[in-house]
Amino acid sequence: MKETVDSKRCSGCGICEIVCPEIFRMSVGGRKKCALVHTEIVPEEAINFCRDARDCCKQQAIAIVEKGGKPRYSLGRRGLVPSYAS
Repeated sequence: MKETVDSKRCSGCGICEIVCPEIFRMSVGGRKKCALVHTEIVPEEAINFCRDARDCCKQQAIAIVEKGGKPRYSLGRRGLVPSYAS
C-alpha cells in the first residue's frame, strides 16, 4: 500500500501528520506549506492510521493506492474521498 498527497488540494493544516506521523511530514520552506509522504511503502502497522488521515483530510488531498492500483476518487460520506483501486 502506498499513500499519495495532491499538493494542489493540500491546505497545509497538518492533520495528517498528527494522525499518522509515521507516514506524513509537513514541508519546510517553499512557497506553500504542504504534506509530504515520508516513506514509499506504508508499514502494515500504520495502514489504519493512514486511512484515518485520509478520512480526516478536509481537502481530500490524500489517496491510498493498493499494490498495482491507481488512486481513484469516489463520492463518500465526507464528500469526494479516495477509494481503493484494484
